[in-house]
Amino acid sequence: MKARLLRRFAQSRKYRILCALKRHGARSVPDLLRSIRLSYMGIKQHCVELERDGFLVKKRKPKAAGRGRPEQMYELTAAAADFFPRHDTSLVRQVMSVLKRIYGTNAPEKVLFTIYQDVIQEYRKKMESLLIEDRLRDFLRLREQDGYLLEAKPEGNSRRWDVIECHSPIVGLVEEFPILRNFELQLYQKVLHPHVRQSKFSLAPYRAVYEIPNT
Repeated sequence: MKARLLRRFAQSRKYRILCALKRHGARSVPDLLRSIRLSYMGIKQHCVELERDGFLVKKRKPKAAGRGRPEQMYELTAAAADFFPRHDTSLVRQVMSVLKRIYGTNAPEKVLFTIYQDVIQEYRKKMESLLIEDRLRDFLRLREQDGYLLEAKPEGNSRRWDVIECHSPIVGLVEEFPILRNFELQLYQKVLHPHVRQSKFSLAPYRAVYEIPNT
């Protein structure tokens, strides 16, 4: 029931507001207007309702040089996390713990490595284009289907693309098994380009930036 409701909510304008705040942090209504095709009053009303339901909170940001009234900003609350997929459930953690206890400390990493090799092969089958722009578009679509929230933008006079991951459904597992950062990077390298590098990474809040050469 919950999964079905979340899929329906994912098509709504309110969800687009939550995603914009997840990607960019606290934003004002005018800021949200730049990325969401909706009227000022429409966005304002949705933010008011999301705040009423406990998913947003208001904060005040002083104007530059302290001039004028502080700007009203909205940001996500902890309750909003329920709208973004998580695969690192308590059951998954328990399975990993049992694997370690029965088969040794390296068992969870071996299982995760095998899973990533399967994911890489699956992505490759679904991405046949030779053009980096087309491969990147397909890659973003597949990652979003797997529960990631991300975006891509050209950088360096279009000599590369930066992919910014704003949400990972396995962030809890990455914290427990840091080797997953290497597996994630290998996925990018083996699917998109061998010279992909991870230029930024943080767990709280989660952010990962991957640089993809445009060649």
